[in-house]
Amino acid sequence: MQQDAQAKAQLAQYEDELARNRGESDHQKNRERNRELVTLQEQSVRNQEAEKRRIQEQIEGERRATEKYKV
Repeated sequence: MQQDAQAKAQLAQYEDELARNRGESDHQKNRERNRELVTLQEQSVRNQEAEKRRIQEQIEGERRATEKYKV
């Protein structure tokens, strides 16, 4: 009877440890995925800013060409 109780206690402890490890692993995976998402968002912002600059430069170039043409 005492052996059964001890075995159950050890099994419960082992299951708790497995659950804790699983939780830590899930947490780590979430942190890594969040880092990846932040990196992707930062790259997206850089791409948008570069495209905005390109469009602004194109508009400015067309404006200058129009002014030269008028003169």
